[in-house]
Amino acid sequence: MAKAKKTAPFEWGCNECVLKDLKRVPPKIVGKDTRGVLFLGESPTDDEAEGGQLLTGDQSKLMTYMINRFQIKDYAITNCVLCYPGKKKKAKVKEILRCSVFRDSFVQEYAPSKIVCLGKTAAKTILGKELGKEKMYILRERSPFLLEDGTPVFVAHSPKAITKQHKLVDDFLADFQFAFDPPPNTWITPEVLYHPTRGAWVDWYGGQVDDITRPDIFPEAFARPVAVDFETTGLHPKIHRPTTISMSWWPEESIVVNLKDMNDEEMAVTLSEIAHLLELSERVIYHESKFDMKFFKQWSDIKPPLGWDTKIADYAMKGNPESSRGLKYLARRMLYAPVYDADIDFEGNTSIEDMATYNGMDTSATYQIYDSTGRSLFYAARGWTE
Repeated sequence: MAKAKKTAPFEWGCNECVLKDLKRVPPKIVGKDTRGVLFLGESPTDDEAEGGQLLTGDQSKLMTYMINRFQIKDYAITNCVLCYPGKKKKAKVKEILRCSVFRDSFVQEYAPSKIVCLGKTAAKTILGKELGKEKMYILRERSPFLLEDGTPVFVAHSPKAITKQHKLVDDFLADFQFAFDPPPNTWITPEVLYHPTRGAWVDWYGGQVDDITRPDIFPEAFARPVAVDFETTGLHPKIHRPTTISMSWWPEESIVVNLKDMNDEEMAVTLSEIAHLLELSERVIYHESKFDMKFFKQWSDIKPPLGWDTKIADYAMKGNPESSRGLKYLARRMLYAPVYDADIDFEGNTSIEDMATYNGMDTSATYQIYDSTGRSLFYAARGWTE
């Protein structure tokens, strides 16, 4: 007797689904019946199942508030699973697969102008399993993704997650801000000047010391701030080693030095020379200064000058210690910076040249974040005018 042919999960349909006898909550469309924003969640809430309609009840107040706050007039909302999985229950993978035929059909018919995935489950169903393996902060940081037809897909926290973890509320607001009121694209892609050897660095350093103290090159003596950033083999300065260090006096240019191929003595001398340049500059800009200063101290026995920290500054402005404030996240959310770290492998499989370019981009990003908000705050705190 021949074996029965296996059927694809979505072809089993509702008859094979354990949720078939539970409450089904259909998609909801507000405004135009096509080409609006599509919000995709995981499954209906308790209140929505009880009322038989999405965006009803206390559990939907946050979502309703955000739609009103950003004046979203034309939108549709649906879920990966249309049926209510039960109180305090999550939809299972096989249930999401079986319901995908309805979701995909609705998305195709509605043809949204943009999609906002509310949570990782929704993101995984739209972006695919491989991309769905990424951590939530990566998905949020690299939004929007583009589908084959050009539709942008934004990834946000789910309202359910916010009700369980109130500390995420600022990030939820930031997700909507980025999707519906994005910043202007002010990003400047820097030219990365890479010094692959100690000799190449020494040649550049000698001229730079002369230049930085000359008023005809720096119109006001020592007037330029400098951003600085390390790339390392790990997070612990006593057991991990620096690979490159980058500096940026202008957002249009980054200087990167290869430390990986130096011995310990050469690295210590090079870092002391870099510390000298930092001392000559008006101020030093870090992103997470504690990290960079520990590596400086460990590998050169020199404590570099204190400076402005873009991460601490963001915390001071927002107040919420749990908000996302990674460098790439801030650069994207404040400057609409491109995703420049997608091909970087931090396990050691990226070439030193590619890592140097990445390091230079990071330093320019730090400078540009400071230039966007930090400079005015620095001057205001001292009663200075720019």
